[in-house]
Amino acid sequence: MNLIFFTHQESIATWIFKQLQDFPEFTTLTCVTDSDQFLRVARQKREYVVLIGQLRTRGYMLLEEVLRMENLLPQRRVLSAPVITDQFLRWAKDNSFDAVVDAVDDPFTLGQRVRDAFVIDTDTFQISLAQVAGTIPYRDLLDQGIVRLVAVGLTNEDIAERIGLSLPTVRNRISRLLELSGARNRTHLAAMYLIPHAAEFREDLSTEN
Repeated sequence: MNLIFFTHQESIATWIFKQLQDFPEFTTLTCVTDSDQFLRVARQKREYVVLIGQLRTRGYMLLEEVLRMENLLPQRRVLSAPVITDQFLRWAKDNSFDAVVDAVDDPFTLGQRVRDAFVIDTDTFQISLAQVAGTIPYRDLLDQGIVRLVAVGLTNEDIAERIGLSLPTVRNRISRLLELSGARNRTHLAAMYLIPHAAEFREDLSTEN
């Protein structure tokens, strides 16, 4: 199958596509960031499935009428969302999407969840969520990476250098995560991350030793 990922962040698409390389079901993987690109690729592929980033849902819905008129509607429509609420899930179900995939799922299983959302043949609306989704309100994979680095003890300066962001950006992201997660401080935020990821960290430590 041909997969089109409609997203505002090409870096996220690149990362997810890397996780999908081992699945032979996907013949081509294409990232598009705006409606014009989407329409061009859909006309070229003609038969495809679409993964839609949360911030592109409105743009996609505006495109559907054009896709319908040109007989270019996707075979399956799956949403990739870093912020999942009951209201968002109701909206997705009411608009006949096939599935919602948690975009901040465990990086080792996210590719499998995306693949399953397209390959498993069912008429039932699917919700593919991480087991602890919502504990920390990540906006994107960058937020998750920052919290992981906080959890292993890096300072804001170290984190900024490690991931190539400015120090104020790192500070602002951590402040937002503290506020929305309800964490009292960085140590509390790290604990919220570490508890569900304890097994993963044990593997990291055993590899280093």
